Amino acid sequence: MVTTTEIAPQPISRPNFEVLKGACNCHVHVMGPRAEFPLFPGRPLTYGVATAEELSTMLGALMLERVIVVQSVIYGTDNRCLVDAIRKFSGRARGIAVIDPEVSNSVLENLHRDGVRGVRVVINSPEASERLMPLALKIQPLGWHLQIYGELPILFAKERELCDLPVPLVIDHLGGAKASEGPGQPGFNMLLRLLRSGNTYMKLSGLHRCSGRSDLADVEDLVLAAAEAAPERLVWGNDWPHPAHSLSDMVTASKETLVPWSNIDDGADFNLIPRWLPDPCLRRLILVDNPARLYGFPSA
Repeated sequence: MVTTTEIAPQPISRPNFEVLKGACNCHVHVMGPRAEFPLFPGRPLTYGVATAEELSTMLGALMLERVIVVQSVIYGTDNRCLVDAIRKFSGRARGIAVIDPEVSNSVLENLHRDGVRGVRVVINSPEASERLMPLALKIQPLGWHLQIYGELPILFAKERELCDLPVPLVIDHLGGAKASEGPGQPGFNMLLRLLRSGNTYMKLSGLHRCSGRSDLADVEDLVLAAAEAAPERLVWGNDWPHPAHSLSDMVTASKETLVPWSNIDDGADFNLIPRWLPDPCLRRLILVDNPARLYGFPSA
């Protein structure tokens, strides 16, 4: 069972395999300090503080050189904390912002110069998917992608719209699949079709969100199915600092609710990668080459 904490967790275990130069953690969040980056009044819930300095410590423990920082819901469309974090990593970080469809082109160009390479949308209802096309058209000239976080039944119902997007699509957290139901669950074949289409990537991230086990043993079949379908379209991320909530909590929780962090040993989870994917060439694809192509890093 995963416990919770108010302190951003740090790895206990260390990598037991060779972590290649240029390896990238493709899904983390940075929040705080509060005095410098105030919370968005319309946020659905509240997180604690997880600073760029703490993130750097975590990445160092896992021997990861690069990182993708994803805008947190606690800041709405105010991306200042995100940009500050990217700058602190001096070229080793890229960002995924949250924007309004009416945002000016000059703001987007500034975000691009600061290292932003995509926009995230949380889809917690069928109506929320209506935002995808306007955002895609807005970011298309910059060469950005759309990153979506949603539950599998909603994504499945919107397969046609996802296929028609004029920009690359990145799906968070194994598309919200339930590990206990395996690759044959309704909608997972749709994700595999999207991967094979050549315009969609999927993040092997947030694995504790879809697993019913602290050791993540039930996730392996989903990971292997995705790796067999399109290994060149997979990236990995650990979802640090591990907000302890489900997607539905974003609808039902109060913004006064302080969501704790899940107390997860990121090192132990990271060491599952060579167990699941023993082929070093496949690990290079997922940890180094695919992120470099998707986020615009130099070749390692």
